[in-house]
Amino acid sequence: MKKLIITTFCTWILSALLYAALTDESFVTLTQSVDVNQNVLERYLTTQVMSPHFGGDVYASYQILGTSTTRQEVYVWVLLQEYYPNHQQLERGTGISAPIVLHIDHSSGVSRIVNHTLPRDGSYYPSDLHTLFPLHISIGLMSHPTGLTNRLQRQLESELPLPVSNTY
Repeated sequence: MKKLIITTFCTWILSALLYAALTDESFVTLTQSVDVNQNVLERYLTTQVMSPHFGGDVYASYQILGTSTTRQEVYVWVLLQEYYPNHQQLERGTGISAPIVLHIDHSSGVSRIVNHTLPRDGSYYPSDLHTLFPLHISIGLMSHPTGLTNRLQRQLESELPLPVSNTY
């Protein structure tokens, strides 16, 4: 029994060290948080990540997937959608639904988003997920969570000032 406990403990320690070496992240920092003002986050997402191409306004709905205090990063799944008025309803314009890494600067004493990184499309997507996100997040993103995207879209469109046209 003693041998089993020692083997289990050693395996756990080796796993933690291997995880930290491969991901530049530790189990301790998984539970820590990087504070970012929600208004600042939404303003950044709607003005810096995607530009409207139909003359409308960009709206955001998002879910924070995690943070890293070591890297000063916030990991977010974001749905950005441009809406423009057409008679008494809104039409959808440009849109994106993707994971994003927000890079944070705390040097001034206030959290500030300085830039962001999106994974590249196509065959680069899986390797970028592994490179950009901690392992526990990248594994969940590999299957492109359509349920999350649908929920974010319903949430976003429920808060719009006009109804949205259902034609694409």
